[in-house]
Amino acid sequence: SRLRSKTPALPTDLPAIQVFAAKATQVLLYAAMLLMPISGYLMVSASGQAIDVFGWFYLPALGGESLTRFALLREMHAYVAYGFILLLLMHIGGALYHGWVRQDGVLGSMLLGGKSSERD
Repeated sequence: SRLRSKTPALPTDLPAIQVFAAKATQVLLYAAMLLMPISGYLMVSASGQAIDVFGWFYLPALGGESLTRFALLREMHAYVAYGFILLLLMHIGGALYHGWVRQDGVLGSMLLGGKSSERD
């Protein structure tokens, strides 16, 4: 779990733009993981419906029914989803680049939960 372990170190010879892209992608992935359920909850709330959470309990609708707010939040939820998918593809692409092109151990550290399998 990411809460119990730190992010594996990136190779020291990685260009600055790739270091920035790796860090930005990671932060944006976490943001998307938060924004997806929040925007979905707000969107459904704007329809006036409560949300059944796995049959355990209901989340109440917030603010009452509003077709205008529902439409805006639905569009926002869709854009977050598209961004999330793009970020996932970028993350997978970066991992495969490290594993197949650079062969620098980054992919192995991702797959092994932070334990580096770098070849020295």
